[in-house]
Order: sequence, then structure tokens, then C-alpha cells
Amino acid sequence: MDVVSEAVAAIAEQVAVLSKAAEGASHRELIGLLAQLTQVLRSVPTLEHQILARLTAETEPHRLGEGSWKKVLTTSLRVSGAEAGRRLSRAKTLGPRCAMTGELLAPLWEATAAAQAQGLLSEEHVAVIAKFHKDLPAWVDVDTRAHADRQLARKGAGVGPEELDEAAGRLLMMIDQDGPEPCDKDLARKRSF
Repeated sequence: MDVVSEAVAAIAEQVAVLSKAAEGASHRELIGLLAQLTQVLRSVPTLEHQILARLTAETEPHRLGEGSWKKVLTTSLRVSGAEAGRRLSRAKTLGPRCAMTGELLAPLWEATAAAQAQGLLSEEHVAVIAKFHKDLPAWVDVDTRAHADRQLARKGAGVGPEELDEAAGRLLMMIDQDGPEPCDKDLARKRSF
């Protein structure tokens, strides 16, 4: 673990260097620094996904003194239950996976994970893509899902979350032109006076 401690110390040292450099930078240079820093920070969750994927695959939460993974994160990281759930959910879809035979598999949302690793997508972008995947009907095949993920990751790399949300809505409409099936409750409401 000395390597990890040294790496984290080096990161802290470099942050101090950037902080000092920002003091004498021009306004344009500050914007450039902010853009570069944002790109690096956007890629950090990739490491978190890798860590959580390995933890959940290799051990059980009770071995770490808690009853659930959510509780492990809320205790060790001092985050809310909602944040712990979000991190676990992201690790499940964007982190590496392992087959039953032990073979490493690509993330469920491979293109989104790759774009995030490059620092091209923020958490807001990923939230839009996650909502898109959640709204996709169950009948949509794996290849269509992967193609849609590639399209949204590529689009998200060049636009803001609002524009990505609009594009995701259009893509969802193209895939599921009929929209969601009406439920009995909605049909009954429309039939009554």
C-alpha cells in the first residue's frame, strides 16, 4: 500500500502546484486550467468504479463489518445513503465486470465508461445516459442498446447535459416510437367520466 500512499501524496503535491500557478495566471489561462482540471476530475470516477467492482466481486460486506455495500460506503466514506447507492449503481454499469468463469468483461455501458475514463463526460452526462437506459423498454436487444450507448457517449463528449438530454429523448423516441404501454390504471382513468 506504500505505492498507493505515495501516489495520493503526489496528487496532493500537484494540486498545491496548480493552486500556486493559478495565483499568477491570466483570466484566459485560468479558464484553460479549469478546463484541463475538469477533464482530469471527470475521469476519476473510473478508478472508483474499478475499486467497487473488484470489492463487490471478491468479498462480502459482512467481512468488512457491515450488512450491505451501501452501509460500507456510508460508513467508510461518510456519504449519504443516496450517494452510496448512486456510486454502487455507477460501478455496476460503468465498472469492469467478471464472468462466472473469471474472465474479465467490458462494462455494461462500454462507450459511456470509455468516454468517462477520457474525462469527456461529467456525472450530469452519465445521469442523462442512465435515465435513457432506464427508460428503454425491456424488449430492446443488446446490440441496439450498445449502439445507442455509443451514440449518446459520442454526442455527450461534445455537448452539455441539456443538449444530451434532448438527443437522448429523440433517440428514445426513434427506438420506441409507440411509447410505453398503457397500464390498466391509466386506461381505467381515461374511460371514466
